[in-house]
Amino acid sequence: MMNLGAGSIIVGMILGSIAVYIIDHKFVHAALTTVIAAILTFFGIIHSGVVGINANLEMTIGYLLITMIFVGYYLYYKTKGDNNFEKVSS
Repeated sequence: MMNLGAGSIIVGMILGSIAVYIIDHKFVHAALTTVIAAILTFFGIIHSGVVGINANLEMTIGYLLITMIFVGYYLYYKTKGDNNFEKVSS
């Protein structure tokens, strides 16, 4: 796994997509992406030198905490009544 840099290419794609979803205010998509990142981290595909179960618990918990923050932002904007946060015109 060290030949692939502990999944650094995958981490870059995941963090880039999370940044895009935050900019576009698509917090549900960002939350789903962080759940996927937590699963990949739990099995050691990213952020770990070895592939296995519970390879990096600290990063897994971090991704799950970020997921809860995104869900909180989604619920905040939903209860605020701002329905335009999911619609971004390009």
